[in-house]
Amino acid sequence: MAMARASSGLAYPQRFFAAASYAGFDGSPHSSTKDIEAKFKPDVALILYALYKQAIVGPCNAPKPSSWSRVEQSKWQSWKELANMASTEAMRLFVKLLEILDLKGWTWSKVDVKAEPVSSESSESSSPVAVAPCAGHSLIPWENKLLSVAGHTKVASETIRVKAFDLQTGTWSNFKTYGQSPVSRGGQSVTLVGTSLVIFGGQDAKRTLLSDLHILDLETMTWDEVDAVGVPPSARSDHAAAVHVDRYLVIFGGGSHATCFNDLHVLDLQAMEWSRPTQQGEIPTPRAGHASVTIGENWFIVGGGDNKSGASETVVLNMSTLTWSVVTSVQGRVPLASEVLYRDAC
Repeated sequence: MAMARASSGLAYPQRFFAAASYAGFDGSPHSSTKDIEAKFKPDVALILYALYKQAIVGPCNAPKPSSWSRVEQSKWQSWKELANMASTEAMRLFVKLLEILDLKGWTWSKVDVKAEPVSSESSESSSPVAVAPCAGHSLIPWENKLLSVAGHTKVASETIRVKAFDLQTGTWSNFKTYGQSPVSRGGQSVTLVGTSLVIFGGQDAKRTLLSDLHILDLETMTWDEVDAVGVPPSARSDHAAAVHVDRYLVIFGGGSHATCFNDLHVLDLQAMEWSRPTQQGEIPTPRAGHASVTIGENWFIVGGGDNKSGASETVVLNMSTLTWSVVTSVQGRVPLASEVLYRDAC
């Protein structure tokens, strides 16, 4: 993106103002939003507007607009929900979001999966494989491949399978692994840490919830079951996991057959010790099935829900301070509001 090239070499706040100019803001507290409304989709424009106002003005103390102006009310609500987020934090989030959220030109295309044999390493099958329909699996980018890990299929396997899609040849293949493979499952978290995959939890084919921890070394393709010290998260599936500074595995939420969680657990991957730190800020509601992505030290979480309602807010955790903030919230049947409720009784 042009904005990324223009601002990536600048320090804050200059980097923020360069990004704001690219988006269509003029740098003043009362900047017009016509340009961003034309350039971005409505939900993205609302997020950018709120972060811009928080960065320039600070917390929203403006009176609520008249109910006759739904657009102005939405803008006010989006800004208001940032509460006491620091101006510097709003600047960083604005830049990071703008670097990834220019959705206007995105289009879907179908990948042509080829049938020719693949040239592969010894750990990989020498011919293409058919990929059965699968749910609850994890997809991880690694080198020039996409790794599909675990998941539920109609004909269940006994152990976790790892399949690779070669982005250059357009073929799927099975990875041969060594050591004691974990039991087959879906709804687990799979996190790439260096050259290893860290797998936690999930639910097996008999709907038994799991709380085990496994590591797959991608260089040797060898499994290792880890018996970490401390108190691990309770058995769960459909949680989210992220890694911070290549050392700390952070796990949030998920569900059991009886409830959903909003707890936060951290595994020190060097000491192999679990902890449950105190969360700060606006702690999200319990949820499962949410999506997440890390941008720098910030962990964004969208959607999910429990058996009563979907989670409508976009939240972010600063993994250095373990402080939550609400980026934006939506109401009604809009794309960012989860319409799929958690399948178990939360």
